[in-house]
Amino acid sequence: KIIEQKIPNVQFLISHAPNLKDEVFEKYLPSDSNYKVIKGDNRRMLACSDFLILASGTVALEAALYETPMLIAYRGPWFFYLVAMLVMCTKYVSLPNVIADKFIFPELLQKDCNEKEIAKQAIGILEDETKYNQIKEALQKHVEDWVNEKKTKY
Repeated sequence: KIIEQKIPNVQFLISHAPNLKDEVFEKYLPSDSNYKVIKGDNRRMLACSDFLILASGTVALEAALYETPMLIAYRGPWFFYLVAMLVMCTKYVSLPNVIADKFIFPELLQKDCNEKEIAKQAIGILEDETKYNQIKEALQKHVEDWVNEKKTKY
């Protein structure tokens, strides 16, 4: 709602994971909602999106290949988060940031992963053309580097 109020022409797409039943979406999304649920066409959704809000995982790497600016928003059980922080050898969570060894785009974790902060970060990127283009250019550069590294390595 916060993003919709600030950017009236925004359109939201939600990926329908194959392991979730339709009833989950029917329960949480009213029929008159402006949110569109896309089932079974993740790649096209990633390719046509101007911006993504993701829960990390391999989808962040896939989105990076499409060079789509994004932010990572993830909140899980505190115990597992603390264990992960103890054993991780990196300060990044999303694969593109881990591989680049820098923050290409923001990661909102645990207490920072809330409606207000997600909206603030998303609006900040979408309304700031310079910031948006910096993320897009960094993704383009790193994807190109990853592809070229693979070609020269083997």
